[in-house]
Amino acid sequence: MAEIHVLPRGTHRLRPIAATVVPHLWGQVEPLLAPAIRDPLYTPIDLYLDLAGGRATLWLIERGQEIRAALVTRMTEFSGGRSMRIQLCGGEGMEDWLPLLSSLEDHAREYSCALVEIEGRKGWLRVLPGYRERAILMGKEL
Repeated sequence: MAEIHVLPRGTHRLRPIAATVVPHLWGQVEPLLAPAIRDPLYTPIDLYLDLAGGRATLWLIERGQEIRAALVTRMTEFSGGRSMRIQLCGGEGMEDWLPLLSSLEDHAREYSCALVEIEGRKGWLRVLPGYRERAILMGKEL
């Protein structure tokens, strides 16, 4: 797992969680992440299975012993290179920990990713300098 990244003044830290630890933390992180799930077919149970099965990585943003937010990332291989996608993010106090996003970008570079993508609502673009809209995902429930 990657190292822990800490903001200046030690206010918040970002750390990846091993898949084997996910079952022990699920009760704390599921309420943070479940509201961010927008896909009607992808449920919190699916997310849990992906995290516990190592198909996605859980990251915690903590202040002291308090979990302030949780992120989920996935690495994807394409013929043109690798990308890291931030699939979900949920929690509180975003203005305090958003600078830790640069640590996730550093992590992606360490794993030879050519791109970091973020799934989320359009409003994220206002607070994420350097990111731009690349596509729109549409769906129709049947």
